[in-house]
Amino acid sequence: LKVGDKLLGAIYVDNVTRPNRFHQEDLEFLSAFANQAAIAIDNATLQSKLADEAVTRNNLMRFFPPTAIDSIVQSSDTLGARETQATALFCDISGYTAMSSTMTPMEVIQLLNAYFPPMAEIVFRHEGTLEKYIGDALLAVWGAPFAHEDDADRSVRAAVDMQIAMRELTAAKRLPPGLAIHIGVNTGIVAAGNIGSEHYLQYATIGDATNVASRICGVATDGQIVIDSQTAHNLTAGAFHLTALEPVRVKGKSEPLSLFRVEWS
Repeated sequence: LKVGDKLLGAIYVDNVTRPNRFHQEDLEFLSAFANQAAIAIDNATLQSKLADEAVTRNNLMRFFPPTAIDSIVQSSDTLGARETQATALFCDISGYTAMSSTMTPMEVIQLLNAYFPPMAEIVFRHEGTLEKYIGDALLAVWGAPFAHEDDADRSVRAAVDMQIAMRELTAAKRLPPGLAIHIGVNTGIVAAGNIGSEHYLQYATIGDATNVASRICGVATDGQIVIDSQTAHNLTAGAFHLTALEPVRVKGKSEPLSLFRVEWS
């Protein structure tokens, strides 16, 4: 059973009751049969492989930008757990809890389905990893699984684009008027990789950096982008106009945080 130079297996045929039963034409028939069988087996194996790869790619598209998927598929250890520096972006809808309490469940779903896709597309456009949705919140990271020298710039540009997109979505009446988001960005060390069970894996970043991004998001008010000092330090000089804020104490940190507001509008 051979396809090109690839040997898939062998066929053995015997007749224990009649010696010298087989002749040259029987060998030719068997060879032709083996060729067809090998092609069929190879095609079935290829189709199975392509189907598995399609499922893998669809799963990866939930988290990663299209530009990263080929590299992830080709390298099996890319999503293995490792420690790295990452910039986490936490985005939340202002007043969502109070607003959703006045809406039906279907209305809430319709709102989130209008809100999340444009925000996810912005994350992927700036080659970030969309880690998860948490109710109305979105967590994205830059630096895992692939790092860029300008990850801080990418994260802040994404945050600015999210604010602009939010303004455009409400102006176009795709979202309720007056709806706003607030965003926190933080840079630090995380452990990044696939976590979960054998049947359900999710790419995640674990560490204080993502928790603090959520706390910084809580400091930001409607339409604001607030970043920590490490993110500000990593930004390209002059790329953004920043305003220093008074040191802020947040839950889980013993020392006040030095934060900056990104002036985007």
